[in-house]
Amino acid sequence: MLDSASLAVLQQLKSQMNEGKPQNGKQTTSDSASDNAPTRDGNVKATDKSYGFLETSNGDSFFIPPAEMRKVFPGDRITARIIEDKQGRKQAFPSKLITPYITSNVGRIFLNPKDKNFYVDVDAQGYREKIFAKVPNAIRQLEPKDGDWVKIGLGDHPLEKSDKKASLLVKELIAHADDPKIPWLVSLKRYDLPVECPPDPVSLEQFEHHPREDLREIPFVTIDSPSTRDMDDAVCIEDRGDYWTLYVAIADPTSFIESGSPMDKEAASRAFTCYLPGFNIPIIPHVMSEGVCSLMEGEDRPALVARINVAKDGSLYGDEPCAFSIATVRSRARLAYDDVSDFLENGKSDNLNPDPWLVTELTTLQEFSVRRAKQRSKTTVLFKDKPDYEIELDENGSPAGVKVEYRRGANKIVEECMIIANECAGDFLAEKLGRGIFNRHTGFDSEKLDLVLKHLSRNGITDATKEELGTMEGFFRIRSLTDQQPTGYLDMRLRKFYIPAEVVGKPAEHFGLGLKNYATWTSPIRKYGDMINHRLIKSVITGAPLPAYDEKEVLATLNQIKKVNRYAERDVNDWLYMDILEPEIEKGTEFEAEICDITQRGGVKAQLLANGASVFIPFQSINENKAPEITQNSDEGRIYNNGKVMYELAMKITVRLKSIDRTNRNITAEIVS
Repeated sequence: MLDSASLAVLQQLKSQMNEGKPQNGKQTTSDSASDNAPTRDGNVKATDKSYGFLETSNGDSFFIPPAEMRKVFPGDRITARIIEDKQGRKQAFPSKLITPYITSNVGRIFLNPKDKNFYVDVDAQGYREKIFAKVPNAIRQLEPKDGDWVKIGLGDHPLEKSDKKASLLVKELIAHADDPKIPWLVSLKRYDLPVECPPDPVSLEQFEHHPREDLREIPFVTIDSPSTRDMDDAVCIEDRGDYWTLYVAIADPTSFIESGSPMDKEAASRAFTCYLPGFNIPIIPHVMSEGVCSLMEGEDRPALVARINVAKDGSLYGDEPCAFSIATVRSRARLAYDDVSDFLENGKSDNLNPDPWLVTELTTLQEFSVRRAKQRSKTTVLFKDKPDYEIELDENGSPAGVKVEYRRGANKIVEECMIIANECAGDFLAEKLGRGIFNRHTGFDSEKLDLVLKHLSRNGITDATKEELGTMEGFFRIRSLTDQQPTGYLDMRLRKFYIPAEVVGKPAEHFGLGLKNYATWTSPIRKYGDMINHRLIKSVITGAPLPAYDEKEVLATLNQIKKVNRYAERDVNDWLYMDILEPEIEKGTEFEAEICDITQRGGVKAQLLANGASVFIPFQSINENKAPEITQNSDEGRIYNNGKVMYELAMKITVRLKSIDRTNRNITAEIVS
């Protein structure tokens, strides 16, 4: 059974249209609508039929007749006149374009043999028909074939040019239909991300000539995945009785890259290394990220080093617990996460037989990480031990399977070392300069606090206030209470109200980590913001002028690229998961899954725990007989049977895969139990 909102829309639709046919033999148009009719802004949502809906920000939904849908693209944000007919039924008639959905996208190109025109099948949900495309001569000369992938933009929009029919503009030929790299090329081009590495520099000489402290005798070690080549951090710890001194050495690419240079501008535009299955696209040339800047075993490397004094309870020790220095370091051992974890957990490892000094180093690092995590748990809820999923490729570049990696002892060592190092950098920059690239997280979305309080009250937490939710201490208290719930339901429901973390140019609290200041500097090979923080810290150390950069532009780029890199990675994974899981449909393989979302109209989204793939379970398959006692409530994230919870967020279920929709890259499943 549909929820009340969906049922109301469906009833309105049935009363207005019969499979999209006009009423009383006449098609209502905007021409017949009163110019004085009220208007509403909203987004156009397409359906499997020829009609659509205007969906507003407050949840209202208005029917758009078929003739009017030809004036808009799915996803457009528009202004529409709301016309009420004699029966009191309201319809939306598009009148003004606010923001076109298609400004930059991708699709497949086709030549119509009848009219000899090109058309594009847009790669986005809601686009059922191929759209007329304008193809420049430069692209025609490349002789695009049916099914080739192209980059597109908006050509003509009927709401802007009423005398023109809807059209797209082909900007670039991305890949031929048989190119095995389609998932990567198309996903990167969709988000206007680079597909090539930066060009190698003519020379690799260091331009910086700061005096460097010689720390090559300190027994630094790197702990990474076996395949990692861009090693940007190394650690060492010394036990001083009442406290530890933790050394964190970070690769120093800014000693090779001058601020404002062409290489620096290229890194700034890329912002973050983009990690995709099988390869990555760095912000600096591979010869640097995997060569002269990588902290390779046995090689002298320039580095920025933090000395951090940590009390045995895990808190920072002394009045000045942290000091930074520009140094030269030499990693003494390259270690892998699993090997270190095996040794710490079992006292032995098939691939690691450490010398006595390394045994002392690793066991001390483990003790530090445990004490540090316990100390942090007083101000923040620690990360859950959920696995990471990595799609592996064979020698031909085809998906071969999924590697599941769990957060074990070695991962937690590196995690705690980096968090405390970034906390110290945040405090350092806040005190010395009052500026830098800081990570800010303010907990719940301030516009959704009423909803947060409602869900807390429903689950027995009735003493929270809006004022409390707006503080780091209040956020921690609520997270602690939800973490103590018997299931993960409330935690997952409230996460939908979190505001994403962002980078800002001034000191800022990080609610998620429970820290007053947090400024990352531990991945300058991979993050341009970390390069800026390196330069700022080095300016304080040396007294040199502060580096010049356009703060507003840098922050906007960092926040935007971080988001679209994540989208591109998700898109490539979705593409490859189809190849991995398609054979399992015929086998009837069953998978344990966790419910991640319950949507307003569609059904259930879940994640397969064995490999991390996302699947969709239509509500119709859950309620095949349309039993009125089975209802879904997307607001609560639950499905009820006779008023009792049948399925809810974070619930574990067993599913069987049913079909794969390659057009929309969607994997459909059904619940077995």
